[in-house]
Amino acid sequence: MALFTTYLFGTFILGCVVNLTKSDQLKKIYLTLTFLIAFIITGFRGATVGIDTYPTIQLYRKVALFGTSGQLRSSEIEQGYVFLCRILSMITINPQILLIFTSVLICCAFCLVIKRYSKDYMMSCVVFVSTIFTVTMNVSRQYMALALVIFAILYAVEKKTKTTLVFLLGAVSIHYSALVFFPIWILSFPKFKFTTKKLLLIGGVSFLAVPLYMTLVSLLFSFFPQYARFMTSTKYTSTSEISYPYLFFLCMILLLEIWTIIPRKTKEGHSVTLQMANMRAGVESEKEYEREEVANYLFTVLFIEYIIIYLISRELWIASRLSYFFQFSLVIVIPNIIYRLKSQGASKYTTLLIKIVFLLYFINFGYRYFANDPHGVLPYVFCWDQ
Repeated sequence: MALFTTYLFGTFILGCVVNLTKSDQLKKIYLTLTFLIAFIITGFRGATVGIDTYPTIQLYRKVALFGTSGQLRSSEIEQGYVFLCRILSMITINPQILLIFTSVLICCAFCLVIKRYSKDYMMSCVVFVSTIFTVTMNVSRQYMALALVIFAILYAVEKKTKTTLVFLLGAVSIHYSALVFFPIWILSFPKFKFTTKKLLLIGGVSFLAVPLYMTLVSLLFSFFPQYARFMTSTKYTSTSEISYPYLFFLCMILLLEIWTIIPRKTKEGHSVTLQMANMRAGVESEKEYEREEVANYLFTVLFIEYIIIYLISRELWIASRLSYFFQFSLVIVIPNIIYRLKSQGASKYTTLLIKIVFLLYFINFGYRYFANDPHGVLPYVFCWDQ
């Protein structure tokens, strides 16, 4: 546990020091260093680290020795992932290459999305290390699919329709559940405009999933019958306990997000958000501002979906697995709330207090999360120690 707590507190302390310097170059170095450490820990982990690591290694060895024909007939392994194992096995039969490749992809995706859309690298890194970092070692295939989705988001905001589609298809081929992100493709259409009204409409309609989740699940299983076992096996039908304090915390974040993301008018009739954005030093182009606004809307929607899925997980176990997909929105939503509050005229003491509350919450959450070790990463060992 010492390794993880050192990483968590080191990320926080170094981030504070870097923020005090106000150097953009140091902030970029800090961000890169944070994910370089994450890559080393996850990519070079031993076979006993994480519940899913050993089965993943076993699958790789089977593909390396016997090819893909047998594995492709399995209903539980997506073909894209099996083909990836086959391609990597042509380079080396050592299964560590699969863990390294997966870790590189995941860390690069998170690093790039934070660099592109987060307004506070330190806050984003603390949220990542405390809530997501160890999970990537347990559900690496799902997080690999999420990494491809993140790349799809980056290209969707840039209106690169074909590239977005390629990454989304790649994500689905790795993990079928990534199909829930396919509507992101619409975002890449040049004529599609993501407005505040559309945000409120999508967010409002999404809450209908809470009472209608069984209908939606049945529809999903009609397209992917191989996942029907999630409803028939006692292994997958058990409910998940939800933490009401955590749910309250998420709702408070949502209220702050809505308060800051919806433009308000000044006496002169200008949008507060746009006005403040244009007052920044080194003003971004209007097109660049529009892209950031669209990205903010998208991450808000993903965060709303996270809350909804968290509520549904109380009755449906599979929803708790899907929540990993949407939890990553916290990495962008939380630091950007603080930034927008400051840009919209909130006092520095108010924004500082909110920031401290967020940091204390996630540091405490991460410490307890590491101690409870829900994903079986302890005792941690590197691959060369086994």
